[in-house]
Amino acid sequence: LLVTISIAAILMAVAVPGFQDFFRRNRIDAAASDLMAALSYARSEAIRRGVRVSVCRSHTGTNCTPQPWQSGWIVFTNPNNDDDVDPGEEIIRVHQALPVEVTVNANNNFQNHITYQPDGRITNTVGGSFLICHVGDTEDARRIVVIGTGRARVENATCS
Repeated sequence: LLVTISIAAILMAVAVPGFQDFFRRNRIDAAASDLMAALSYARSEAIRRGVRVSVCRSHTGTNCTPQPWQSGWIVFTNPNNDDDVDPGEEIIRVHQALPVEVTVNANNNFQNHITYQPDGRITNTVGGSFLICHVGDTEDARRIVVIGTGRARVENATCS
């Protein structure tokens, strides 16, 4: 019995850090996947509806707010290309806050929102990126890069 307990304790000591890394990477990948899905959906809806569609930061789910991206976001029709949901503009999708361990930082081009035109391109022709990190980990992160044509890709990154 003592040998069995000793072996189990050794296995647990080895396995627990591996599981922590697994869960940390899973949170980062899930957040990147959720944001990529919102961007892809906004692009496809802009093309399908023939109107500008934006994704903005929102912790309320009803309008754009200055909270960080990890507090949530909304996808909405934005024909007048402003920074918020106006009367008559439709909120298409709402995403709730991410786990508190995950941060999402956008470069200056996407600080508040990203808008897709009816042809699928973004209004900011330069493009930009989002950096998704796990609090306390600088080595394992994901960067979502959006180019002027509206296409987005996920790549491995580091948080610094």
